[in-house]
Amino acid sequence: MINDILICISLLLASYLLGAIPFGLIISKIKKIDLRKEGSGNIGSTNAFRVLGFWPGMLAAFLDVLKGSIIIIITYLLIKNNLYNNLLFPSSSFFYILYGMPAVFGHCFSIYLKFKGGKGVATSLGVVLVTFPYLALGIILVFILVVLITKYVSLGSVIGGTLATITSFILFPIAYNNFLYPICLLILLILIVIKHIPNFIRLKNHTENKVF
Repeated sequence: MINDILICISLLLASYLLGAIPFGLIISKIKKIDLRKEGSGNIGSTNAFRVLGFWPGMLAAFLDVLKGSIIIIITYLLIKNNLYNNLLFPSSSFFYILYGMPAVFGHCFSIYLKFKGGKGVATSLGVVLVTFPYLALGIILVFILVVLITKYVSLGSVIGGTLATITSFILFPIAYNNFLYPICLLILLILIVIKHIPNFIRLKNHTENKVF
């Protein structure tokens, strides 16, 4: 029991610390650019695309998605190999999302950047990708469609997350008798919306940067 508690705490802490790594900023520093002083000033992959170019932006996006997924995968492997008895909602098949949420908070409030950070979209996608892939696919499709129509990544991110959350509240209680997953998605959505408030202000003032 004590070992399981220690493993649980370690996994949650590792999720946060990994999520807090500002990969976009690190990549920009390698290219001798400070992402915080260019473009929108955000350390996330969208600004990395805009400032650094396609491939550095792709790398930043991939790493941001990965850090939302990796601890969940490790947790799954530990449980599958009987090395850890899950302590967080063991009766639920969707409890894995709880091990990914600290990574999103780490990305948004990085301990390495005085608790500043990105908007959490790519890292949240990484969490959903390994916990419910079909929902992640829906988010990606909605995101692409909205961005192609409006040219605004912020709109694509928030609308995709909103529709995914609404869908989860309809689907999960009926199909899986599960409220944990949609509640977790709602918490992540609220965080993403809060982090996008400056984007909403720029959209209102017609000063928001377009993706192209």
